Parts: sequence; C-alpha cells; structure tokens
Amino acid sequence: MMCSMSDNPFVECTARDMEYQDVVNYWCQPYDYYFGLDENALMRSITPIFIEGARGSGKTMILKHLSYFCQRSEQMPLEGKALLSKFKEIGSIGIYYRFKNDFGKLIAALNSDDGTRKAIFEEYYQLYYARELVLVIQNLILSKAINSDINTCLVEALNRLFGKKNGDLTDIIVHINDRIDKIDSLIRKLKYLGNISESVAVVVTGEKYIDQIAGMIRKNIPGWNNIKILILIDEYENINAFHRVINTYIKQTDAVTGITYRVGMRPEAISTYATDVGSEQLQVGRDYLTMYLQVTDAKSFQRFLKAVAEKRLLRSPFFSENKLTRIEKILGMRENWIEEACEAVKNRPDIIIDSINAEVVQKYTLDKIKELVAYPSNPLLEMQNVLWINRGKTPEETNRAMRCYLDAKENKKLPQLTEGSKKYYFDFEMKYKYSLLFVLLAKCGVKKKYYSFTTFSYLASGSVNDFLSLCRNTFMALDQKSYDLLLRGKPISSEIQDRGAMESASEHLDKIRLCEDSGSEMYTFVMNMGNVFRHYHRDPAIHFPETNQFAFENEAEVNGRHLLKRDLNYMLKWGVIEKKHNAQGISIGRRRGNLYRLNRMLAPIFSISYRTRGGYNFVVKTDVFEQMLSNSMDASEIIGQNKRKTTTDKFKDKKTKQPSIQGQISLFGGE
Repeated sequence: MMCSMSDNPFVECTARDMEYQDVVNYWCQPYDYYFGLDENALMRSITPIFIEGARGSGKTMILKHLSYFCQRSEQMPLEGKALLSKFKEIGSIGIYYRFKNDFGKLIAALNSDDGTRKAIFEEYYQLYYARELVLVIQNLILSKAINSDINTCLVEALNRLFGKKNGDLTDIIVHINDRIDKIDSLIRKLKYLGNISESVAVVVTGEKYIDQIAGMIRKNIPGWNNIKILILIDEYENINAFHRVINTYIKQTDAVTGITYRVGMRPEAISTYATDVGSEQLQVGRDYLTMYLQVTDAKSFQRFLKAVAEKRLLRSPFFSENKLTRIEKILGMRENWIEEACEAVKNRPDIIIDSINAEVVQKYTLDKIKELVAYPSNPLLEMQNVLWINRGKTPEETNRAMRCYLDAKENKKLPQLTEGSKKYYFDFEMKYKYSLLFVLLAKCGVKKKYYSFTTFSYLASGSVNDFLSLCRNTFMALDQKSYDLLLRGKPISSEIQDRGAMESASEHLDKIRLCEDSGSEMYTFVMNMGNVFRHYHRDPAIHFPETNQFAFENEAEVNGRHLLKRDLNYMLKWGVIEKKHNAQGISIGRRRGNLYRLNRMLAPIFSISYRTRGGYNFVVKTDVFEQMLSNSMDASEIIGQNKRKTTTDKFKDKKTKQPSIQGQISLFGGE
C-alpha cells in the first residue's frame, strides 16, 4: 500500500488554490499564535491594514477567511433576517482578490504612457471587485436576506450603473465578465500595437464602481448602514508598478464610504509609498497599520501546527478511522541524536578516540585513554570528552567531570554540580551536544537525517505551508511497512521522513533558482553561504558551534549600492533569507546590526543545524557579498577573503580571535 495523491491529507497545501469552502474546512484560529495579529481590528477597523509575512506564513488563508463567502459558509444554515443580523454583528463583508504574478507586468509593459496604463489597471481593478460585490448581493437574495422590493431597487441601480436596461443580476455579472475579458484580450493585443489610445477608450470608463455598489449595499440593506466593505488584496508585490494607484485609494479611506483595505504582502514588497494625493505619501500609523505574521514563540507555533495537521488528518478516512490524528505521534516528537550517533559508529568503535591529539596519546596508553574517555552507549559524550582533552583537560579530570555530571543527572541533582562538572554539563547540554553530532556524522561519512515533528516545525520557520510541504512529501513516501508501524503505534521511520525533508528542501531550492527576480544570483548566494555554514559544522574543534547566521560588516554600504540592496531585498521578499527584527551587537557591544539566516528549510541541503543560537556568526564584507551573488566559490575561499584585516579587528573575540555576534539559543532567534 502506497499513499496516493488522493489519499494524502497534506496534498492541498496552499490557500491560494483552495475554494472558499476548503478554507473553512481547514481553518484553524491563528490569532492566538501570531504576535500582534488582531482579529477584531481586521474585521471591524476602518483603518487599512497591511498583513506582512513570508511565503507560506498564512496571509492568503487569513485574507480569504475574512471574505464574505467564507464567513457566509461558517454561518450556515442561517438565512433571512438572521443572516443580516449576523453580518451586522461581524461588522464587515470582505471581497477577496489575488493579483497574479504576471498581471501587473503585462500592463506595465504596454507601449503607452503612464496615464493610459494606469487607466487600464484601474478599470480592471474596479470591474473585478464590482463583480464580487454583485455576487454578494446575489447570494443575499438566494439566502432570502433581501426582500423583493430591495432586490428590485438594487437591480435597477446596478443596471443604470452599467448602462443596461432590464437585466437581472446574472445578466449584470455576465456583462462585467465580458468587460473583464475584453480588457484581458486588449492587453494581449496591445503589446504588438504602437498607438493604443483609441483601443483603450473602448474598454475604459473611469467609473468608480466599487464606491457606488458599496454605497448601494450600505443604503439599501436593513441595518447595514455602518457595515465595512473590506477590499482584500493578496500578493501586493505582484503589482508593484501600480502601488501608487492602490496607495491613493488607501490614503483616501474614510468612514463615509465604509470602504477599507486589508493588504497581504511579503517583506520588502512595497515599491513606493507615494500617492496621487498631491505629494503625500502613505504614513504608517496615520494612513494604515501593519500586522506582522510572526509566531509568538516556538511552543505556540507547534500547537498551531498540531491543530492544522489534525484538521487534515481527520478528513482522511484511513487516519481518522484508525485514530491517527496526532501529527506528533505519527512523526515522533523529537529526533534521537544518541541513536543517530550510535548507528554512525557501530562498525567503527575507535573512530572517536582516534581524534585525540598525538601528544596526549604519547602520555597515556591507548587502553588507559579508552578506559577514561570511551562511552559506547553515548558517542556524543565520548566526543565531548575528546573535545575537552584536545583543549587541554587531562583524561582524569575529564572522566571525573563526566561521572559527576552523569550521577547528578541520574539522581536529578544537577543544580548541585561542582564547578568542573557544571562546566561539563553546560558544554554538553547547552553548547556542543548538537554540534558534536554533525562533526561525528561528517567524520563517519554519514548524512544527518531530518525527522520528527519538532524538527519539521523548526524547518518550517514560521511557514505553515512549508510544514505542510514536509508532511506531504513524507506521506507520499509511505509504504506498507510504514502503515503497519503506524497501526502498531510507531512513528514513520526517520529514513522516510528524511526523504520527505530532502524533497521539500530541493523544491524550495528550485523555486529560488527559477525566481524571475534575480533567481540566479539568489541561488548562487544560497549555495555559497550554505557551504560556508557546512564548513563550520564539520570543524572538529567546534570553534563556532551551529553557525548558520550572518551579518554584514557594513550594511549601510550594502544598502548604498543599488544592485546589492536590490538583491538583498529580493532574498528577503522571497524568503530566501530571514532577518531578525531586533538588531544585535556584531562587534562586542560596539556596533549593532541585523542578523540574517538562510531559510531553515534549506538546512537538509547543507547538513546544517536548523536551530538559531548565539556565539560566532559569519560577518560578510561588502565585496565578498557581491562575489557570493555572482560566482560559485569554495567555502575556504570565501572564509579566506573575509579574514582580511577589517575595521572590526580590534573588536575580535579574545578567545577565538574572530568577530563576534551576541545572541541566545532560540528556535526563532529571539524574535
């Protein structure tokens, strides 16, 4: 038995492709899990709101859920006056539209002046939302919420607005669709024409349909005089050539029309804040608010992912009938690092001991060293022992510290550890444990596996869609043995989960490479930076544990160079890299700057840690950054070029002689 596409609970990943009913079916309340996300404000505030989040963070799901048709579906089987009263209580009706990637570009590319291109865009925009508002009116009539007198009044007004005589609502919708089709056809033709002004005049009226239909709704539907009309605009980044147009509408929002805006976009998505209201620009706090889709903490995000997965598993006959609806049970809660380490060394028992410095071996017999240092049941402890000895500790004091730590752990007396054993505990549990695993696996020529619910939640890095991708690819690899294990209460094997993780990581990398916004440059940078991080993860001395962040030596210089700033913004926009929102010290308290990391989904590609932790992080010079965007480079070459004397040399860490960045161990980097 293999899990087919139709049986896989996680096939439908993106809200973008979901019908409104699917959104309702899979909806999980996000407002308790995302920092600063206010449901009441989204539903009822007249102030426009931008929802900013990375790809897959849930923007589309939230915007679609705000729409009338999702809210209507949730209120089934309410009809008539009860339905009107419910929406009066909700306080708004939302009209959703996602601008496709090529839409704005097709209009922007027309051989015409800016005014003509703007007129075409506005006409299309007005017609689309007008059609959706008419569909709302039609649904209210079918739901018996509007009586015949109101129906007649609204239909007559709509006929006058669109220059028709005696059409019903269906006729009006057909008429609007014909108008939209004509614009689509015109756009395709006009790119081959020189003079387009006459052609444009045929399809462009300049009518403000949205304002007028919204006014009809508020005026004629009982009790709806104060209801808000939410214009829900998704993927704002796809119409950057016309941001000024929408910015103007947002700037002119007022309570009189009742029309306001909810705009979903990626980071660094707004091309301009300018408007056509004189020389005024959009001002945050005055003209709009911004809500960022940032998870409050790791535990909250994991609770949300569990709820999301459960909704999908419950809709699958096999998983629901067999009561397999807890994703943390299906995947296992955590990785087993000790088991991975034992598996790696099972046929090479002395591979760790062989790493002890030769001068130490000369002082002791090999048997004596093994007696004091070896710990076959936990190779990671053995790795820690070798690390201590190579750093100057004697085998005897290393053994004492280890035994004291193990005894205290077994008897739950860790707070009572002596100074030496306390450091041993801190080094192992808090500092080096996971790094030791990477070094050991590399030494054994074994790939790090990525598996378990916790690991998948890390890799998702705040993106629900990425988590669903990890689950989808894992479940696609299930075989009969996997189903048998699940029925016996065992999790999916680490091998199958790792295969799913690698597939998702590869898909993510392919999307970067094929991105039309500097895809080649972003891909090249990712490969270069990922290889640098992999280099540090294989360092047997573990000078820089779990290095997977970077900073710029001079970010102001990067921002001052147009092409570099453009590519940096593209990487943020498309989620290639992620920026910590709080600047941190990048030279021992003397200077503060932004920390960046590769998207965690890429960790399996490079066999690096998915955690964010403090200590040393890679500081990139401006000229090296430029090279990393354009040329494939060896990790050693990048590191070597970055070691040239810099202005930060006097701020080097005293122990490592390397620039330091301050930080804390954290799933979401202290955000």
